[in-house]
Amino acid sequence: MPGSLTWGYYPTDKKWVPLKVDSDGSIHVVGYVDELDDIGDVNVPTPADDDVLYWDNAASKWQPKANWVAAHKDTHDPQDGADPLDTAAPGSINENANAVGVAHSLARSDHNHQHTAALHENGGGAEISVAGLSGELADDQHVLDAEVLAVAAAITHESTHVSGGSDEIDSALALTAIPTSVKTASLTFIIDGGGSAITTGEKGHLEIPFACTISRATMMADQAGSIVVDIWKDTYANFPPTDADSITAAAPPTIAAAQKSQDATLTDWTTAIAAGDILAFNVDSAATITRVTISLKVEKS
Repeated sequence: MPGSLTWGYYPTDKKWVPLKVDSDGSIHVVGYVDELDDIGDVNVPTPADDDVLYWDNAASKWQPKANWVAAHKDTHDPQDGADPLDTAAPGSINENANAVGVAHSLARSDHNHQHTAALHENGGGAEISVAGLSGELADDQHVLDAEVLAVAAAITHESTHVSGGSDEIDSALALTAIPTSVKTASLTFIIDGGGSAITTGEKGHLEIPFACTISRATMMADQAGSIVVDIWKDTYANFPPTDADSITAAAPPTIAAAQKSQDATLTDWTTAIAAGDILAFNVDSAATITRVTISLKVEKS
């Protein structure tokens, strides 16, 4: 500004000099000073490297001060610094949404968070869905829900009723509780003449794998005619059965000038069959019929 006084540094002599700016912009040297301290309001008797000037209002002077921006990170070390930074205590991880946060403190690099287990339990804010898990658990888990415990209790109780259990159920008594419809079965044997009238003689065998009692004999032919079929029974050890092992007495399954017959009386039959017994079917006589099915209705015992 024209007429103002300012200072300039003359590097050749390493001096500060007062300068005056005229109204036409010319700069004139007003005088010389040997030291910065020579300026009236500057108090710098022994400056040091990197000193800076600051205005001391109380003394109305510019005063020197060591450069306060030198390396000083260790002074802020939260562990043992002279001017430690504030650090936050770790908190529990919760279900809150992600957020930048508002605290004026920092977290240390080795900080830890404690998981709040209750949040991941049933009804917790961050409940874990079992349906979303896969694989096997890393260790034994002994906390079972009520449903699993109920099933386990039922299985344990059931084991007391099996053979040798503390409350074993009588197998004979248990069989009587089974509905008749479940115990009923059919032993079926087919004699086929291959398009010709059936001939007499033994036609084959059946093994019966379960114990049972015969309650009815039914015969069904491919056409009207006559046929008499005797049934023999013996153990597997005595195979094959013979005529002496007949179970039908004087009333073998018979069709007489008809296409079917059924007998639920079974006069003098030996109706009991043991598991593993072998039945043999022998045609005593036949006429016209070329194919016949013998069905024995039985009840398992």
